[in-house]
Amino acid sequence: MSTLADLLVYALAAGAIVDLIQNGSLFARMRALLDLRGGYWHELVSCPFCFNHAAALALAVLLYTPSLTGPRWLGTFGHVVAFGFAAGRVARLLDGILPDGLKNDRTAKIDNG
Repeated sequence: MSTLADLLVYALAAGAIVDLIQNGSLFARMRALLDLRGGYWHELVSCPFCFNHAAALALAVLLYTPSLTGPRWLGTFGHVVAFGFAAGRVARLLDGILPDGLKNDRTAKIDNG
Protein backbone atom coordinates (compact mmCIF):
# COMPACT_ATOMS: atom_id res chain seq x y z
CA MET A 1 0.00 0.00 0.00
CA SER A 2 1.24 3.52 -0.72
CA THR A 3 2.30 5.88 2.04
CA LEU A 4 -0.58 8.26 1.22
CA ALA A 5 -3.12 5.43 1.48
CA ASP A 6 -1.55 4.33 4.78
CA LEU A 7 -1.80 7.90 6.05
CA LEU A 8 -5.49 8.07 5.16
CA VAL A 9 -6.26 4.73 6.79
CA TYR A 10 -4.39 5.58 9.98
CA ALA A 11 -5.97 9.07 10.14
CA LEU A 12 -9.44 7.56 9.88
CA ALA A 13 -8.53 4.91 12.45
CA ALA A 14 -7.26 7.56 14.89
CA GLY A 15 -10.52 9.49 14.48
CA ALA A 16 -12.51 6.34 15.14
CA ILE A 17 -10.56 5.54 18.30
CA VAL A 18 -10.99 9.09 19.61
CA ASP A 19 -14.73 8.99 18.88
CA LEU A 20 -15.07 5.58 20.52
CA ILE A 21 -13.26 6.55 23.70
CA GLN A 22 -14.79 10.04 24.01
CA ASN A 23 -18.38 9.06 23.16
CA GLY A 24 -18.78 5.30 23.42
CA SER A 25 -20.78 3.81 26.27
CA LEU A 26 -18.08 1.14 26.59
CA PHE A 27 -15.69 3.77 27.93
CA ALA A 28 -18.17 5.76 30.07
CA ARG A 29 -16.81 4.33 33.32
CA MET A 30 -13.24 5.22 32.36
CA ARG A 31 -14.29 8.77 31.44
CA ALA A 32 -16.13 9.16 34.75
CA LEU A 33 -13.06 7.99 36.66
CA LEU A 34 -10.87 10.44 34.75
CA ASP A 35 -13.37 13.23 35.50
CA LEU A 36 -13.02 12.54 39.21
CA ARG A 37 -9.24 12.37 39.17
CA GLY A 38 -8.55 15.21 36.75
CA GLY A 39 -4.96 15.77 35.69
CA TYR A 40 -3.07 15.03 32.50
CA TRP A 41 -5.05 11.98 31.30
CA HIS A 42 -8.37 13.73 31.88
CA GLU A 43 -7.19 16.74 29.86
CA LEU A 44 -5.89 14.53 27.07
CA VAL A 45 -9.05 12.43 26.72
CA SER A 46 -11.35 15.46 27.08
CA CYS A 47 -9.70 17.43 24.26
CA PRO A 48 -10.59 16.04 20.80
CA PHE A 49 -7.76 17.97 19.16
CA CYS A 50 -5.13 16.74 21.64
CA PHE A 51 -6.45 13.21 21.83
CA ASN A 52 -6.58 12.83 18.04
CA HIS A 53 -2.87 13.64 17.82
CA ALA A 54 -2.05 11.23 20.64
CA ALA A 55 -4.14 8.45 19.06
CA ALA A 56 -2.49 8.98 15.67
CA LEU A 57 0.96 8.87 17.24
CA ALA A 58 0.10 5.74 19.21
CA LEU A 59 -1.19 4.02 16.06
CA ALA A 60 1.93 4.98 14.13
CA VAL A 61 4.25 3.70 16.85
CA LEU A 62 2.33 0.56 17.79
CA LEU A 63 0.92 -0.55 14.43
CA TYR A 64 2.59 1.19 11.50
CA THR A 65 6.23 1.14 12.56
CA PRO A 66 6.29 -2.66 13.03
CA SER A 67 5.05 -2.99 9.44
CA LEU A 68 8.26 -1.29 8.33
CA THR A 69 10.76 -2.87 10.71
CA GLY A 70 9.28 -6.03 12.16
CA PRO A 71 8.16 -9.41 10.88
CA ARG A 72 5.64 -9.40 8.07
CA TRP A 73 2.83 -10.93 10.18
CA LEU A 74 3.13 -8.09 12.70
CA GLY A 75 2.77 -5.46 9.97
CA THR A 76 -0.21 -7.29 8.53
CA PHE A 77 -1.83 -7.44 11.96
CA GLY A 78 -1.32 -3.69 12.41
CA HIS A 79 -2.88 -2.95 9.04
CA VAL A 80 -5.88 -5.16 9.79
CA VAL A 81 -6.51 -3.36 13.09
CA ALA A 82 -6.13 0.06 11.45
CA PHE A 83 -8.39 -0.92 8.55
CA GLY A 84 -11.04 -2.13 10.99
CA PHE A 85 -11.12 1.18 12.83
CA ALA A 86 -10.92 3.14 9.57
CA ALA A 87 -13.85 1.24 8.06
CA GLY A 88 -15.91 1.97 11.16
CA ARG A 89 -15.02 5.65 10.93
CA VAL A 90 -15.97 5.84 7.25
CA ALA A 91 -19.28 4.15 8.05
CA ARG A 92 -19.99 6.74 10.77
CA LEU A 93 -19.05 9.61 8.43
CA LEU A 94 -21.30 8.26 5.70
CA ASP A 95 -24.09 7.76 8.22
CA GLY A 96 -23.93 11.48 8.97
CA ILE A 97 -24.78 12.41 5.37
CA LEU A 98 -27.45 9.79 4.68
CA PRO A 99 -31.16 10.66 4.70
CA ASP A 100 -32.86 10.01 8.05
CA GLY A 101 -34.58 6.84 6.86
CA LEU A 102 -31.24 5.22 6.02
CA LYS A 103 -29.25 6.28 9.10
CA ASN A 104 -28.06 3.81 11.70
CA ASP A 105 -30.03 4.98 14.73
CA ARG A 106 -28.61 3.68 18.02
CA THR A 107 -31.66 4.63 20.04
CA ALA A 108 -34.33 2.01 20.56
CA LYS A 109 -37.46 2.65 18.54
CA ILE A 110 -40.64 1.90 20.46
CA ASP A 111 -43.88 1.54 18.57
CA ASN A 112 -46.66 3.25 20.53
CA GLY A 113 -49.27 2.19 18.02
